[in-house]
Amino acid sequence: MNIKSLILPGIATGACLVELCFPSDVRAQSVCTLHTLQSPYGVQATGTIISEPLPPGPFGKVGWVSFDGYGNFNGNDTVSFNGKVISREFSGSYAVEPNCKISLSFTDNLGNSGKLEGVIVNQGRKILLIQVVPDGRVITSTAEKV
Repeated sequence: MNIKSLILPGIATGACLVELCFPSDVRAQSVCTLHTLQSPYGVQATGTIISEPLPPGPFGKVGWVSFDGYGNFNGNDTVSFNGKVISREFSGSYAVEPNCKISLSFTDNLGNSGKLEGVIVNQGRKILLIQVVPDGRVITSTAEKV
């Protein structure tokens, strides 16, 4: 038996075990921590304000947020509340679960506060969020690593 006849079946078996038999989405289970988000992100959000105290109507924002890798963040953005454009600063805390679920609580310099929940994707390069507190808003956000 020559060595080539042993190597080729071994390579084929290895390829099956690595890629064909276990697709990459099964092999690469993401594990996230606070440190997964240790950098700045550009943020864009859109949605609708449904009830008071903010004026009901469309909502949009663009800005940035910076995560410290220890559960704190800060940033600034320009928002439109039903056509009224305002610049603001905000800060808060965040928690990350091993399955990459994230929750954030924030306050801004205008006296607003809230909570968002979402998921970290692409090894921390992107975050998908929805605002869950306060009620009366349907706002989704995307944050991408700068």
